[in-house]
Amino acid sequence: MKRIFTYLTILSAGIVLAASCSKNQPPVFDDSRAFVAFDKPTVSINEAIVAPDGTIGPQTAVLRVPVTLASTKGIAETVKFTVKEEEFLYKDYIDPEGDLKDKSNWIDKTAHEDVNFKLKTTSKTLTFTAEQRTQYIEFDVLYLDTYTGDLKFDIVLSKPESIDLGFNTTCTVVIGDVNHPLTAILGEYTATGNDYWDGPSSWVMTLEKDETDDHMVWIYNPFNNSGWAVKTTSPYGNVDADLTTITIPLGQKPGYVYSNGEPFIVLGINDSEEGFDSGNMTAKIVKDDTGKVTGLDFGKEYGFWGYINNTGSVGIVLPGITATKN
Repeated sequence: MKRIFTYLTILSAGIVLAASCSKNQPPVFDDSRAFVAFDKPTVSINEAIVAPDGTIGPQTAVLRVPVTLASTKGIAETVKFTVKEEEFLYKDYIDPEGDLKDKSNWIDKTAHEDVNFKLKTTSKTLTFTAEQRTQYIEFDVLYLDTYTGDLKFDIVLSKPESIDLGFNTTCTVVIGDVNHPLTAILGEYTATGNDYWDGPSSWVMTLEKDETDDHMVWIYNPFNNSGWAVKTTSPYGNVDADLTTITIPLGQKPGYVYSNGEPFIVLGINDSEEGFDSGNMTAKIVKDDTGKVTGLDFGKEYGFWGYINNTGSVGIVLPGITATKN
């Protein structure tokens, strides 16, 4: 199906993705309402470092999980935490019609202490003062030379005596598996192409793995609009077994829905400025003589068009997009 341009204006990220600001005065906050919480509900780190030539080395970075005590004047308090290992994770259940009591149908995706990580903050307590309102729970990440998929564990805060717990009382730590079969193509690329409005352009495009399908990638920011580079506007692509091509279905609706109820659509576009919501775009995975992945070539048949019906375009890059692996 072909679709001729209706809206030639580009939507700014601020229209939809930025949070609106209240004009009302903020509520008065005092230390009777002080609380402690994780800064983020989820943090992630790879189990090892993959060099550009594909060599895998130990993870040298220390994983530091921030916890903040929010108060006006500053409060001295000690907060305890526990590292929680769940034997099985429900989200990784592979037989929804099966017997929930039969654990042979479950997949263990849990990271285990002293196998996948080592706790450095062995006291399992954090001490806050007026000067030190953010503290860190620290871990070393251990490399396991086998393909397990990403593994997870939780850190849980215990309620202190004098203050409340905030919203983020649990933080899930995700340890990324570098033995993933698509590791060679994952990560950041410098893309180049002919932007519909700006002409010849370069920008950052990122390929991320899918949580469940180990031959699927999500392509962040193929449209040259970083303000819209989120999962719900990113098309997926299916990677062949030999890591030679990525097939990207056109007409995808990754999940974002505009305020008028219209979904975000990933269209293909040709040099005649016609949009296509069916068929496939095929990207070639470019390798050097040693087999190392050096880039991507999306071909000359289609470019990317991010579109919201009756609203406008998020970004348009015409055919001829290439990308060099960073």
